[in-house]
Amino acid sequence: MANTTYIGGAVIADTVYLNGVLVGRDVEITLPAVEYATIDLAVMGTYSKPIPQLIEHMEAGFGKIDPGLWCENVNGAGENNIECRWAQDITTPNGGTRTIGLKAFLRGESANIPELGVVVGESTEAQNNVGLSKYAVFRDGKELFYIDRWAGVNRVGGKDLNAAINQFL
Repeated sequence: MANTTYIGGAVIADTVYLNGVLVGRDVEITLPAVEYATIDLAVMGTYSKPIPQLIEHMEAGFGKIDPGLWCENVNGAGENNIECRWAQDITTPNGGTRTIGLKAFLRGESANIPELGVVVGESTEAQNNVGLSKYAVFRDGKELFYIDRWAGVNRVGGKDLNAAINQFL
């Protein structure tokens, strides 16, 4: 059987925009796992069945962003729009390589005022965390998943996971 798998390689560069303002390049970005609530069923022991319509808290983290620039552009008591862009090399099934573009669109509120590490001779860094109400990722312009709590959107791989319940609401 022929290899049809693309193998992800190194991230080459990234940028982060906060409310449309560039706030960082080559930032450490931690995008959250999407975890579903579960229900425990007694089936040959205990089976914790995921409920994809109920999503647990999601939080993204950003490091290596100038804390002053972050604080100047964050809306203190409201939600912020964050766009993360990154370029990544992949190995194609025929053994070649190419660079792809990925984007994450986030909306959320600052989850903390970060502690600041101040060391003479080093840049000041802070870990900025954001609790998310929206989380969408696109690869080469194609939607991988799109979750928006306020709009009731919950799509993965183009499939609307809320379709079965939306007809009753």
